Amino acid sequence: MNKKSISLLLTLLLVIVLATSNVLAYEFKQPVKLVIPFGAGGSHDIHGRFLSSVANKYLNGQPLLIELRPGGSGAVGATYVKNSKPDGHTLLFTQNGVHTILPLIEDVGYSYKDFETVAWINSGPVILVVRADHPADTYQEFVEWIHENEEKAVWGSTEILGISTAPAIRAHMALGSKDPFYRFLTYDGVGDCIRALLSGEIDFLWQIMSPTFVSLRSNKEVKILVVTDGERDPRIPDVPTLTECGYDITTSMWRGILAPKGTPTEVLDALENAFLNMTKDSSFIQLMNTAQEPIRFRGRKAFYDMWMQEQKDYRAILTELDLIRKDLDF
Repeated sequence: MNKKSISLLLTLLLVIVLATSNVLAYEFKQPVKLVIPFGAGGSHDIHGRFLSSVANKYLNGQPLLIELRPGGSGAVGATYVKNSKPDGHTLLFTQNGVHTILPLIEDVGYSYKDFETVAWINSGPVILVVRADHPADTYQEFVEWIHENEEKAVWGSTEILGISTAPAIRAHMALGSKDPFYRFLTYDGVGDCIRALLSGEIDFLWQIMSPTFVSLRSNKEVKILVVTDGERDPRIPDVPTLTECGYDITTSMWRGILAPKGTPTEVLDALENAFLNMTKDSSFIQLMNTAQEPIRFRGRKAFYDMWMQEQKDYRAILTELDLIRKDLDF
C-alpha cells in the first residue's frame, strides 16, 4: 500500500471516528421531557411510559419525563413544544392527525416547518368495526348494506376530521354516499365509542386499531371488516385491507417524536440513537408484546421522507373533499 493510499485510509478512518464521536459525545445533563398532547390512558400515554421505563440507560442516566398537555385536538401540546428551547430536552410525542391533517384544515399556529423529526416508533391502521350481530360479515357486504341504509345508518369516531375519519370519508365517497358526515356522532374517547357501538347508539365506527378491539373481537362482541394500512395487521391477519377490497385508500396513524425547529444536529443524532436503543431494549419489547403493539422504528431521515410524502397526499385528499384551508401558506 503506497503513502497516498495509507493517507486516504487514515483520513476515512478519522472521518468515521469523528462522525461517531459526534453522536456519542453529546451528553444529556438534565431530564428530557416528552410532551404528549393527549389525555391520560391513551395509546401515546402508554407508549410514552413504556419508553420512559427504559430511557435512562440511553440518556446518560437522565430520566425521560412524561408530561400530558391535552387540548385543541393536540394543538395545545404541539404549540408548547414549538415554543420550547430547541436544546433537545423538550420533545413531542405526536401523530399525523395533529401534525399532518389539523394544520391543513385550520390555522393552529404551527406546521411541519416548525419541527424536526427525531424518531418514528410505530404505526397502526384505522379499522371499520361493527357489532357482532351486524348483517355484514365482509366489507363487500357492508358496502351493500350502507347503500340500502344510508338514510338511517349512524356512525361514529373520536374525532370530526382526523386520521380516523379522513379515510372513512374517502371510503364513503367511493361508495357513492351523498354526504359522508350523514348521521355522524363524535365521542370523547375510544371507550365511549365502543359503548355507543355495543349499545346500538351507532351502527359502525372507524377508529385506530388497538388491542381493545382485538379482545372484543375474540369475545365475539364485534366484527372488524377492513383495515386501512397498506398491509394486513398481524393481530388480525384474516381481515383484508381496503386495497384488497378494490379501493385505493391506505392510511395509518403513526406515533412519532418531534423536536422544536433549530435543535442542533448533534443533539438530534444523539436522540435518534437513544430512541433506537430504547426500542431494542428487551424490557421495552416485552411491554410492547404484552400490549400487542408492534415496533416499527424509523430514524430521522426515513421519518421525514415519509412525512413529506404524507403532506402531499393529504393536501390532495383534503382538496378533493373541499376541506383544505383557504389561507394555507406553507
